[in-house]
Amino acid sequence: RSTIPLEEMIVNIIPIHYMLDNQLIQGKNPIGMTASVVQFDASVVTLPKTIARGYVDLIQDLGIEVLDAVVSTYALYSLVPTSKQKENGCVLVDIGGRNTVISDIAHNQVLRVEKFNFGGQYITNSIAKEFGVTLEVAEFLKQKYATLENSYGEDIILYQDDLLHVEVSESKLESALEKCCSEFCYSLVNLINKWNIDTLNVPIIFVGGGANLKGLENKFASIGYKNTFRYQSPFVGARGLEYLSCIGLIKRYIEDNIK
Repeated sequence: RSTIPLEEMIVNIIPIHYMLDNQLIQGKNPIGMTASVVQFDASVVTLPKTIARGYVDLIQDLGIEVLDAVVSTYALYSLVPTSKQKENGCVLVDIGGRNTVISDIAHNQVLRVEKFNFGGQYITNSIAKEFGVTLEVAEFLKQKYATLENSYGEDIILYQDDLLHVEVSESKLESALEKCCSEFCYSLVNLINKWNIDTLNVPIIFVGGGANLKGLENKFASIGYKNTFRYQSPFVGARGLEYLSCIGLIKRYIEDNIK
């Protein structure tokens, strides 16, 4: 029903539901079924041609053959949930560098997606503001200490600058992270409540680089969402760029193959 601009190209067409002879086939692929009239509603994902081709050219220049392109939300849907979770329902919370993308999944499809401004950069900015340090120092503190789950067992000094009279201890950093986690979790809860999702039976799965933020799962569980866990993958939750992203995959390829 929409016209695709000439400078855009279609990356994915993601079916929402099918109609066979005016009968709704919810969450089912109609292949093998018989009908006189087939209709479907779908999300059409487009990108500017220069950007899409630029990504493909970049990866192919590394010697990697590109067979297809998939929008990240649908890629996560394909990779992360189990078959049972795709059918019965789950919520994917993809915490990136600048934004968090929430996907409601059920009946073997992505039902709805929403994005809000929370990510790794927000945490860096919060640490910088809390302690009066530069963004470079805040990023260092976040990467080195805020994404580790182990406890040091004592309130040690993590960073000190006598000239600026700044002292960051483990307890002070964890207090700053607690504030970030609280803001994020309550924003997420408001969205999930708006969607009327049964969180007692529907798991909430954290994924992306920000999923490794210290205390995030515990904070979310403490406000009543016990069915919450983090997706474990060599590409997810690691510090740096090693998560499910184009850049992360390219970086790993270079490290493994170019000496």
